[in-house]
Amino acid sequence: MKRLNTIIFVLVVFSLLLRCKKPEPIQVIPTPEEEVFDILSTDNSNLSSNNITSLMEVNGKIWIGSDVGIDIYDNNLWSHINVNNSALPNNKINCIQEDNQGNVWIGTDAGLAKYENGNLTVFNTSNSGLITNKIRSLDFDSNNVLWIGTFSGGGLIKYDGALWESFTPANSGLPNNSIGAINVDINNVVWLGTAGGLTSFDGTNWVTYHQGNSGMPNNSIFSIYEDSDDILWIGSNGGLTSYDLQTWTTFNTQNSGLPINLVRPILMEISDEMWIGTDGGGLVLKQGNDWTIFDQSNSNLPSEKISSLVTDSQGNVWVGSDNGISVIM
Repeated sequence: MKRLNTIIFVLVVFSLLLRCKKPEPIQVIPTPEEEVFDILSTDNSNLSSNNITSLMEVNGKIWIGSDVGIDIYDNNLWSHINVNNSALPNNKINCIQEDNQGNVWIGTDAGLAKYENGNLTVFNTSNSGLITNKIRSLDFDSNNVLWIGTFSGGGLIKYDGALWESFTPANSGLPNNSIGAINVDINNVVWLGTAGGLTSFDGTNWVTYHQGNSGMPNNSIFSIYEDSDDILWIGSNGGLTSYDLQTWTTFNTQNSGLPINLVRPILMEISDEMWIGTDGGGLVLKQGNDWTIFDQSNSNLPSEKISSLVTDSQGNVWVGSDNGISVIM
């Protein structure tokens, strides 16, 4: 009888301990149904066009490139730059980049424009070392040297503020004249996304990584992003690829939560949290090994064709598409 009472006492105490034990925290990952984007379009704002081609944050202002020029958004105030009210050479904006001195450079289908203190200076094949006027991508190195990616046979152009130097397959190790993306890394190595693979140029040596000699899943490169750990992330027609100069890792529809392999812009807002824009599969949030897809079936995303991504000074993510802008607060 004593033994039975002892067993009952032990069971009661154990039960009380279980009730008092603090539950383990549960990590809550936002679901698409909880995400409601703030939408900017020609219907509800002063946006000039819904066909967004590029986004850039400059001094707290959002520069918005489209097929009808540039809109500048500054805390609910709008201003516009186009061929009718400025020296902008063409309304088709392909890229926007800020230099180390706060000037804004604009790549168009009819040349390159520099916006400085409210004035535009235009560079084209008639007054500069540009081989073609079709500017596709821009980036600056730590010395404020501008690297210009072109298409229609123009190759890569280097401009240091005084001298122009051009690189094509005929005079360099560049594999292709069509350059869709440029990223100058922390060591001033220029990384180029071309139609012939991923190419690096350190000022002397050219190396091209393609499907035949590396872990690149596809030779058509559309975006290059360097994270805080100096790891390169590459968007291509073959998915999302990371490269730490030793190891290649590719995420695609077969081994990850990517809905489609056509990866376009890439943005890492905080460590281990990446936004990925796709061409037809919507917007993807990668949080470590967790993937969340935002598309028109589960959110108010206006289009599943994502063209550009940028973070503003408040930490909000701006998402450009072919049907307006979505803002994630």
